[in-house]
Amino acid sequence: MRALIAATKTIPIVFTTAADPVATGLVASLSRPGGNATGVTIFGGELVAKKLELLHEVVPNATQVAVLANPSNPVFTNNVVQAAQSAARRLGLETTVINATTDTELDMAFAAAAQQRAAAVLFEDAYFSSRREQIAALGPPPFAARAQD
Repeated sequence: MRALIAATKTIPIVFTTAADPVATGLVASLSRPGGNATGVTIFGGELVAKKLELLHEVVPNATQVAVLANPSNPVFTNNVVQAAQSAARRLGLETTVINATTDTELDMAFAAAAQQRAAAVLFEDAYFSSRREQIAALGPPPFAARAQD
């Protein structure tokens, strides 16, 4: 996308992105994008915060949450991690950031989350969303038992 924006200043560009378009440098601001590019984003730190709030309501005794991070997508991942850590502090939760970029690392991430006694795992990256079945298979046994403690 950045290459396209750099290639022309006159042709209008409309984009859809899961990342924060300001943080990634696609636009100057959400309210006034400037230049010839504008678009829609589904990312918002508020969404991460809301997910943690809902988690806290569902599992009120949880104190530790693992945040899956994809280092292959650094800008998006940094935004998610920062939003999760900020929201967790407000809710009195602790976070552990666990990196994963492959199926094997994802398996290891869940083992690490269980070892850290995480009550839940939060993820936002498209890579993790594309592995929902694997995550569902990994998640329930160690985490459901902890949620009931």
